Amino acid sequence: MKNLLLLLQALGVFAMHMPAHAGPGHDHGDETAPVAGNIAPRFSAHSELFELLGVVREGRITLYLDRYADNAPVTEASIELEIKPAQGDALKLKAVKIEDGAFAVDLVRPLAAGAHAITATIGATLDGKAESDLLAATLELAPGKSAGERESVAIAPYAWAGGGTVVLLGFLTLWWRRRAGAPRVLGASR
Repeated sequence: MKNLLLLLQALGVFAMHMPAHAGPGHDHGDETAPVAGNIAPRFSAHSELFELLGVVREGRITLYLDRYADNAPVTEASIELEIKPAQGDALKLKAVKIEDGAFAVDLVRPLAAGAHAITATIGATLDGKAESDLLAATLELAPGKSAGERESVAIAPYAWAGGGTVVLLGFLTLWWRRRAGAPRVLGASR
């Protein structure tokens, strides 16, 4: 049992001292890292009254509306978006509340790659006073990416770490069995 505890401690020390792999853009060098392609497209705008963040994902724009002064969510508001692509007709859409401070707009058609001018008309009551504002932003969609593309997660580093851990556990188990005097599993006799 004592050997098993030592083995587990050794495995814990090994796991804590595994080197970290920094990929391109994560080495904290002087070069500026490019924006990763798996981040959902987004836009933001603010005025003295409101701050608006829009995230485009899977045919929907989720809008987060806060008071600019204290970053508190605006729980009740009327938001209308006008989305104008560089070419083509503008979309006029009305947002619906999905939770406090969050609203959503379902896109009636996919947004093409390129720059889209966005105008948000906001109406809300702040501190008992009816307020309205007009915010402008630009949404940039990269070529070859649709506004509804799912996010991806790189699993290769996790697969290598998991595989290495399994191999290490196998070697440590064989070593422990030999040291404890247990018969070898591989079938060869001494």
